[in-house]
Amino acid sequence: MTLYRNLNYDRETKEDRFARYIGENNFKVLIEAWRTPDPRPASIKVELSSDPIDAELLDRKIIEKNPKLKYSTIVQELRRIEEKIHSIRYDPKYTRNDWQIGSFYLQEELEDDYGGDKLYIKIDFE
Repeated sequence: MTLYRNLNYDRETKEDRFARYIGENNFKVLIEAWRTPDPRPASIKVELSSDPIDAELLDRKIIEKNPKLKYSTIVQELRRIEEKIHSIRYDPKYTRNDWQIGSFYLQEELEDDYGGDKLYIKIDFE
């Protein structure tokens, strides 16, 4: 099952660690500052899936050597970490230094379709 959302740039987080994108029903994605293109795109397209998404995973070292690659698609496999009051927290499966997005909080209304142990997210910059 796949869900598509268009999110608009909202702001940087207080510590300038993330660029925050937000859409309808407070659906948000935090993109690590090192992975966010400059200038920041006004919007992103997010694909959320319970099935693996086929795409190339770019390593942080490769992106830092070639900043133009920051505009390339982000694909992250997420692992279920904990249940919150109105959401489920997922973290990228990689080491913390290699995360391209921050923790992702799946809203409770999406839990029946996407609330498994693994979740896949794809982000395209528009």
